[in-house]
Amino acid sequence: MKKFLTIILVNIILIGSIFLIADYIRKYNFYSRYCKKEVEETKKLGYFANYKECMKNYKYSIKCEHISKYIKKLNLFDNVEYPDITSEPKSSILIFGCSFAEGSKISAKLLANLTDSVIYDFGIGGRGISEMFYLVNSSELYKNIDSTSTPPKYVIYIFIPDQLSRIYRSKYAYESSYINWGIENGHLVEKKSFYHILNRFDLFKSYHMDKVYSKDISVENNDKNFDLIKLFFMDSRAKLMAHYPKIKYIIIKHPQCAECLNKNYENGEYNYVYTTPRWKELEEEGFIIFDTRTDLPDDITDRKYFLPDGHPNKLAWDFIYTELVKKLKKNDVNLFKN
Repeated sequence: MKKFLTIILVNIILIGSIFLIADYIRKYNFYSRYCKKEVEETKKLGYFANYKECMKNYKYSIKCEHISKYIKKLNLFDNVEYPDITSEPKSSILIFGCSFAEGSKISAKLLANLTDSVIYDFGIGGRGISEMFYLVNSSELYKNIDSTSTPPKYVIYIFIPDQLSRIYRSKYAYESSYINWGIENGHLVEKKSFYHILNRFDLFKSYHMDKVYSKDISVENNDKNFDLIKLFFMDSRAKLMAHYPKIKYIIIKHPQCAECLNKNYENGEYNYVYTTPRWKELEEEGFIIFDTRTDLPDDITDRKYFLPDGHPNKLAWDFIYTELVKKLKKNDVNLFKN
């Protein structure tokens, strides 16, 4: 009997080892092809991705960590810009979003001077609405802001077409960090996650992406997904308003460089959540929607407004913030006043 159990145990270990080795090779081969493709695509855009740096990330699912740890490494609270005035700033502005928001800090000084406000840039490259939701539910956010400046009166979220995919990618731990969420009693709540553990196995991850993630972002779920985006904005604003009752919420909708778009952006689910007329529902709830495709006196998709990698350049952000403030002041001359 003892010999029989030993044979079974040895076979289990052997099968498990074979599975892990096969899974590791599969993952390595996938990322090797992916990184080679990324290098070739970026050459066409005029800059060069680093293959070796890209390959370092192929183990990322093993290192995947909760968003709180990831954010702590970023030192987000150091991204502060003050206006060129000697008196106390009249207000402060919080900016959330992905790398587009992060890159907008090149024009933070301009925005600070246009509004006499302290600018906090909480943009996180490759991330989006889920990370904003975590931040506004973090006591660390309010502690840092309240200790360094006047309470914020305005929050800006920079929304680009693929924000939808990032909500689910954060949930299912497809990036280097995760935040799992669920809906209870009509509101978002953070929940414990096991995806980051299961995703260590490429077989599970590939299946999950093909069957679950793909269905979540599919066209048939367009309205459901806009409801989700709307809920993220509504709940995040509610949390901010609990601390700053008079805060105003501005959403800047910005297209991605046409050369960087694929068919999903042009024709499918990403295009819907960006172009749907349902954004009026958020306007009716008091959100200020600023669409850079329709609310600017020039075509923001012109190549002069983009960096080689498709992100807006300083010319673009100077233009966007200047016109945004003009429009806001036109509609409310007291908007940026005490």
